[in-house]
Amino acid sequence: MDGSKMAQGAVRLWIEIFSESVQPKAIKEWDTTPKPSEDLEVRVIVWDSIDLKAMDDEDTNDGFVKAFFDSDKAKETDTHWRNSDGKCSWNWRLIYRLSSTNPEKAVTIQTYDRDVFKANDLIGEGRIDLTTIL
Repeated sequence: MDGSKMAQGAVRLWIEIFSESVQPKAIKEWDTTPKPSEDLEVRVIVWDSIDLKAMDDEDTNDGFVKAFFDSDKAKETDTHWRNSDGKCSWNWRLIYRLSSTNPEKAVTIQTYDRDVFKANDLIGEGRIDLTTIL
């Protein structure tokens, strides 16, 4: 957008400056071809919660965790029904198979209160950027 002060992207580059006396054939050529795609396995391990907010009328919650890179491929833990002390213990592993060329490099983790007859209540959400790792 013209005139926008918001970042519109990023440019990564390097500059090499050589003396005029250096012959062009003496300059090292860099291989800039993209890295080949790698198949990856990402494991999100959900152990437990502390002080998970009560969302039901009886001061309880039915806690579960949902995690995803792409919201169409979300995975969930089991549900801890009628939890009254905010301490759920899942010890659950959510396994994702990705390619290193996958455009989404951040995992979103959400905690919910499960409701049977209406929409689940979102308790909290976090996003972990794995760009440097992947």
